[in-house]
Amino acid sequence: MALLIVAPLALLVSLYGMSDALTAGAAMVFFWARLTYYVVYVLRLPYVRTVAFMVGSGCQAVLALRLFGVL
Repeated sequence: MALLIVAPLALLVSLYGMSDALTAGAAMVFFWARLTYYVVYVLRLPYVRTVAFMVGSGCQAVLALRLFGVL
């Protein structure tokens, strides 16, 4: 489900030529946060899962804010 949000954001940031180290880092951290979320979900660790989810959401926010010209 998160890929439905981050994929268009990443594509638009790249298409408009707004990609830089910040957006590349956000995309990389998003990937690892979602991977961590999946592993923690399988292991049933609710508090760690929440942290991984929030990190991924923060990365989505970075991409969106970069796209809107705030960052």
